[in-house]
Amino acid sequence: MSQELTVISASRALVPVSDARRAAMDAIAEVEDRCRNGRRLSGQPYSRAFFRHLSGAGRASGQSLLRAGIMWEPRSRMTSISEYDHALNVLLESHGLHCPLPLSGSVRQQLFPEYCFALDDRREKKRALSMHAAARREASQAAREYMLLQGRAGQAAAELNFCTPVTVSAWYSRWEDLPDELLEGAFWRWMKRFPSLRPLQKSEGMGIPLWYVMSDTADMSALTPQWLKATESGFCPNRIASIRPASVQRTSTA
Repeated sequence: MSQELTVISASRALVPVSDARRAAMDAIAEVEDRCRNGRRLSGQPYSRAFFRHLSGAGRASGQSLLRAGIMWEPRSRMTSISEYDHALNVLLESHGLHCPLPLSGSVRQQLFPEYCFALDDRREKKRALSMHAAARREASQAAREYMLLQGRAGQAAAELNFCTPVTVSAWYSRWEDLPDELLEGAFWRWMKRFPSLRPLQKSEGMGIPLWYVMSDTADMSALTPQWLKATESGFCPNRIASIRPASVQRTSTA
C-alpha cells in the first residue's frame, strides 16, 4: 500500500520550538491535505485542527487558548472564545499573513516566526534603501553647493583681476563669505604683480588666514608712496576694454 508523502515548504522547514507552533504546522498540513484530496471541511477547519493537535480537543477553550499563548479572561465581556477561534482560523489559513483582532502580534510571532523574520528583514531593507536615498540626496545637494561655490569663486577671481592694493580690501569684504581656500590661490597670483606687496610673498604657504594677510595688505598700501600707487594702478587691465562687445572689436579691426 503506497503512502502519499506531504512535501513541507521551505517556509515551514524550521524546527518547531513550541507545542503551539508544532500544532499550527500540523494543522495547516492536515487541512491542506484534506483540500487536495477533495474532502469536506467543517467550519473554522484550521483552528479546529490546531486545537486538536495542541490539546486533543477540536474546539477552543480557555485552557487551550492559554496553551496557545493567548491570555483570555473568562469574566471579560470584551472578547469571546468564538472570536479568538475565528481569528486563529484566519491567521493559520493565511500562513501568518493576516493577524486579525483580538489576536496580538505576539501570537503571530510565536506561531509564524519566519513571517516576523521576513517582516523585520523587509523593514531593514526599506530602512537601508531610505538611508541610501537620503545619502544620495545629501551628496547631490553638496555637489550643487560646491558647484555654486566654485562659480562664485570664479567670479571673485575675475573681479580681483581689476583690483589694486588700494581696492583689494573692499574686494575681500564683498567675498569674505566664501571659504579662504577658494580665494587664496587667486589672491597670491594677483599679489605678485605689485612691487609694494613684495614683502608679503614670504607669507604664502604659511597657513596664515587670508583676513590677516588682508590687514597687512592694507597697512602696506597706506605706506606706499603715491607715485608707486599710480604706477601700480596701470598694472590692472582696462575693465571697459575687457567687456567691449565683440561687434565693436570686429568693426575696429575691419
